[in-house]
Amino acid sequence: MHIGREKSTFNSGRVDEPAVVVDHWVSYPQTRQLLEITDLAKRVFDDETNSIAWLQDANLATDGNAPLALLDTEEGYNRLKNLLLRIEYGVLA
Repeated sequence: MHIGREKSTFNSGRVDEPAVVVDHWVSYPQTRQLLEITDLAKRVFDDETNSIAWLQDANLATDGNAPLALLDTEEGYNRLKNLLLRIEYGVLA
């Protein structure tokens, strides 16, 4: 699963809009979680480009994995949400 930007047609005009590209079947709860995490990351990093990059790039806080990889389980979703909220409120330890 990854997030990117794609061109799409809207009202016969070309518009850039974020796209979530899913490389495997996801359930409704996983889709909801992905949207919630994406929105939270945009709020935390105050920039869509930076939030997408952070979600896709491996980092130490997610044990060397891309944060999006955590969304495969409910526990991973809760861990990622908690991590983003800690970043938002400056609680990094």
